[in-house]
Amino acid sequence: MAKTVRLSDEEQELIRKKAVELNKKLMEKNKQPLRDSEVVHAVLELSLNRLTVGNSGNLILE
Repeated sequence: MAKTVRLSDEEQELIRKKAVELNKKLMEKNKQPLRDSEVVHAVLELSLNRLTVGNSGNLILE
């Protein structure tokens, strides 16, 4: 399996914006901010077990 994933410019920008949003909340709670890559890892860890295929063949995050 590849260790590198190519992201579109739009995907990178969405991740960056979400990281800024999350980091503001973390800092309000006196927590350490996350790097963009840490946000991506957290999303993968939290979502992979909830990912399935629906009846129509579309991916569903339950």
